[in-house]
Amino acid sequence: MQTFTTQLGPLVEGRQWDEILKLCENVELESTQELPAEFWLVFLFCSLITDEMENLRFVYHRIPAADKQTDHIQALWRVAKCLYERRWGEAQAALAAHQWPGPAFQQALQGACRERVLSLFSRAYTTTSTEALALALGCDQEAAVQFAHSRKLVDTVEQGFVHSKSVINPEPKHKSTEITGLTTLKTLASHTLFIEK
Repeated sequence: MQTFTTQLGPLVEGRQWDEILKLCENVELESTQELPAEFWLVFLFCSLITDEMENLRFVYHRIPAADKQTDHIQALWRVAKCLYERRWGEAQAALAAHQWPGPAFQQALQGACRERVLSLFSRAYTTTSTEALALALGCDQEAAVQFAHSRKLVDTVEQGFVHSKSVINPEPKHKSTEITGLTTLKTLASHTLFIEK
């Protein structure tokens, strides 16, 4: 566990959340002893930061019952449930209300959540009230507008409404092993043939 802590420090400083997630997965697989609650907290935080919501559920179910009862894990699980149910403002409030052991993970998760919500809003709506945007981002209206401006997703703001720039759907951040069209058919056929042999 000491090597995990040693490797974790530089990765947190470099904000390499994907790498921390991989490190957690490897540590869990290679560990021969029970892992402490702090490890599980890092694992959950990184799953949320990298938007690995399905993985998060499985990680949570692998946490020992005693560790699930710790204040930090309970608080983070409440945040996760809010995010899963798309109650973004409540998630931001729950994240801000708890006293976390280190600010790096909290700040990264707040930023990641705001980025996701802003991206969703900019693709779904051409016009949004500043009040609704602020509520979803978990900040005041002025900060919400500034955040949207800083991401260059706002055309104009007038009379309490944010007019989004037209955004072409960007490439997904995390590409899965999606296979489409004819390639999917060929892959399925080869798997079926292999199974029949």
